[in-house]
Parts: sequence; structure tokens; C-alpha cells
Amino acid sequence: MHTHSLFTLLGERLMLHTNTVTVTTYNTLYEILTEQVCTQVVHKPHPEPDSTVKIQNPMILKVVATLLKNSTPSPELMEVRRLFLSDMIKLFSNSRENRRCLLQCSVWQDWMFSLGYINPKNSEEQKITEMVYNIFRILLYHAIKYEWGGWRVWVDTLSIAHSKVTYEAHKEYLAKMYEEYQRQEEENIKKGKKGNVSTISGLSSQTTGAKGGMEIREIEDLSQSQSPESETDYPVSTDTRDLLMSTKVPDDILGNSDRPGSGVHVEVHDLLVDIKA
Repeated sequence: MHTHSLFTLLGERLMLHTNTVTVTTYNTLYEILTEQVCTQVVHKPHPEPDSTVKIQNPMILKVVATLLKNSTPSPELMEVRRLFLSDMIKLFSNSRENRRCLLQCSVWQDWMFSLGYINPKNSEEQKITEMVYNIFRILLYHAIKYEWGGWRVWVDTLSIAHSKVTYEAHKEYLAKMYEEYQRQEEENIKKGKKGNVSTISGLSSQTTGAKGGMEIREIEDLSQSQSPESETDYPVSTDTRDLLMSTKVPDDILGNSDRPGSGVHVEVHDLLVDIKA
């Protein structure tokens, strides 16, 4: 089963037929986890495991965690989550072999963190998160005390915890920016304005004329900051220069029609200096 990833396939097949995890489904997966099969279908929470119960198929832990993560939130799902965490606390507290089974799994911290809440919103989520932290306390204590190279488990756990917290903080930041974007859009609609907010960051868009004026002003600044030697590096014929000296940029492109002057002279050596820069 483990060699061919059949446990993972089992979880994928279950998600195709339902969007939640019932107590009955969890009891069945728990029986596969411990290989203690009941002859009847149990619809109520199973008895608490004692010190004699051993984890036989640790990959089922990841399957259950994935199902809980991808399921639609509901009171029943919260009950199954609480039951699953309670079973893990009992299994890991009563047996060193059970703790070692999970520590040997690859990147188990990732799905373990997914069972809790980085930012709990109510007392129920707070209790679930405390249960997850209790499991980490049991496993990390075992790793540093009994396992050779157990400090690596601590390093991996801190790294994954940092990535999880950073991701949640970034997601919360984007949500706030999107709310700000929607608020500004509603205000613009009420005022009869359109297109003032172009991005979620809240930056107002500029008109094409203003952008054109900025680009030409940048060319002038660059041409003034260059040394006279740059003109000799790119020789230009006199006829071509005289032709372009008479070229003017209309005021409507610059977006500043109230400003004195008919336009901006753009010489070919200025453009070449900018290209060279």
C-alpha cells in the first residue's frame, strides 16, 4: 500500500464523492491506521486508544489531515478534527514507537500545521490550535531526547512554521488591499469617476499624455547629465540634425497645455545619448 501510494489514492477517491468527512468515515480510516478492524459500522466516536494500540500505517494520518483540510467547514467537520487530534495525542503520549512512526514520515509538520489555525477567530479554533501545539510539544521533546540528530526535526519545524506564518500574513495583507480597492471603486462610482483606481495597490492611473511628458523630460535630463564626448562617439550628419531640430512635440501629448511654450525640441544626439546610457 505504501510503496504504490495507495493510501494517498484512497484520500483522493474519497474527495471525489464527498466534500466533508463524517465520523463514520473517520472511524474506518482509524481502523486502517491501527489495523484493528471492527465487524460493525460505527457511527459514533470510537473508544479512546490505550497504550496497547500501535500505529501500523502512519500514512493514514496524512490522508485524514488532507481530507480535513480540503473539506467544507461544518460543525461535524470540527468534531472530527477534534476527535482526530485527541486520538493522536493519546497515541503519541502512550507509545514511543508511535511517536517514532510519525517522526520518520516526510515533511509531517506541513500537514500537522494545516490542522490548526495560525490566527484563531473564536474559542473553538483556539482549542483546536492548542491541541496541535500539544502534539508538537510531545514529538519535539521525543526527537531531541531520544532520536539521534533530533535537532534536525526542530530546524525543519521552525522553517515550516515560519513559511506558514509568512504565507498567512501575506494572504491577510492581500485581502485588506482588495477591500481597500473595492472601497475606492465604490467611492469613484458614487462620484461619477472612472478609471482612477487601476491596481489593487490603490495607485491611481496616469493619463497617456502625462506619461509621454515624463518620458520626454527624462530624455532631457539624461542628455544634460552626459558629457560632450558622447556626441563624438555617435557622429550624425548635419542634414539629419537640422531636419530633427525643427521637429516639435505637440502640447496635447505632454498633457500640460497651460504651460508657456509651443513644445519640446528633441534632437537626435539626445536620443542617441539616451540609447548609449
